[in-house]
Amino acid sequence: MPGGGPVSEVAFTGGRQLAVEPTTVEGVQLYRLPLYEDHRGKLTVGEFGTCLPFVPLRYFITYQVPGSDVRGEHAHRECAQFLTCVKGACTVMVDDGLHRAQFRLDDPRLGVLVPPMVWAAEYDHTDDSVLVVFASHHYDPQDYVRDYLEFVRGASERRSAGSRQGAPGPTPEPG
Repeated sequence: MPGGGPVSEVAFTGGRQLAVEPTTVEGVQLYRLPLYEDHRGKLTVGEFGTCLPFVPLRYFITYQVPGSDVRGEHAHRECAQFLTCVKGACTVMVDDGLHRAQFRLDDPRLGVLVPPMVWAAEYDHTDDSVLVVFASHHYDPQDYVRDYLEFVRGASERRSAGSRQGAPGPTPEPG
């Protein structure tokens, strides 16, 4: 299950708590959405643009996935995704090129934010699993990185470029 680290952010939706937990994988966050429950049943909610990290331009649903099959197995260059299993369960594996984690989505209150340039795969689906994925971008086949070694090289280059940008330059001579 989740990393169990401290909750990095708590927001309130209609008086209920939304918890966002950091993970060991860069940029990946585990969301615990609020629950409303009464005699009419249960309701969970997330508001895009306020509690959830982006307003989606696309969504897709996977279902009737054989338990032994793996979905995903790619990263996106620009697109972020928010995954939640609204029925049944599946496991989501995320990998930033250095760290890897997996999360069992077995409650519709759980969601995983997968930012750009994080490899993701979904597997171990129950027979009744229904996984909803909200995407920050429209479908673009050029946005996909489907080769894992290419992904690892790109992730490494991206980290190197980021560390060079943050590195201090030479100190100017006085005077």
